[in-house]
Amino acid sequence: MKKILFLIALTMLAVSCDTEVSEAELGDKTSVKIEPIYTGKTPINSSDSVFQAGDVVKGDVINAKFKITNTGKIPLIIAGIKAGCGCTETSKLPENPIAPGDYYVIEGKVKTAELSTKKINKYIKIEANTSPYPLMLRIQGEMK
Repeated sequence: MKKILFLIALTMLAVSCDTEVSEAELGDKTSVKIEPIYTGKTPINSSDSVFQAGDVVKGDVINAKFKITNTGKIPLIIAGIKAGCGCTETSKLPENPIAPGDYYVIEGKVKTAELSTKKINKYIKIEANTSPYPLMLRIQGEMK
C-alpha cells in the first residue's frame, strides 16, 4: 500500500512539473511587453512600440529606450537588433536569454544631423522568438 501511495505521489509531482517550461525548444514562441522609457514627462500620445521624441533641433541625437519584458513562460532569445538606416544606432544583443518576468532595455540613437526630412520616423527591428515576429520599434519626432 505504501508503494502505491508513493508511486501516485511521484506521478503527481512529475505531471505538475511538466506544466512549467524552463527551456525554449525550436519553434517555441514567447510573449513580450514593450514600454518606451522617457526621462521626462511621458507624451500624451504614447504607445507601446513607439518612442515619441517630440520636437528636436537638427544636429541633436535622439536617445530612445525601450523596456522589453518577457511575459511568457519560456526564455526570450533575441537573435538580432537591426536599425532601419545608417543614421540610427542600436544596442548590442543581450549575452543571455531573458528569463520569464525579466526585461532587457534596447537603446536606439538617431543622429538628426544626417537627416534631410522634418518628419522623423525610424525603425528598429528585433528578431526574437516572439509572436508577432519580428518586433518593430519606432522612434518618431519632428525637426524644427
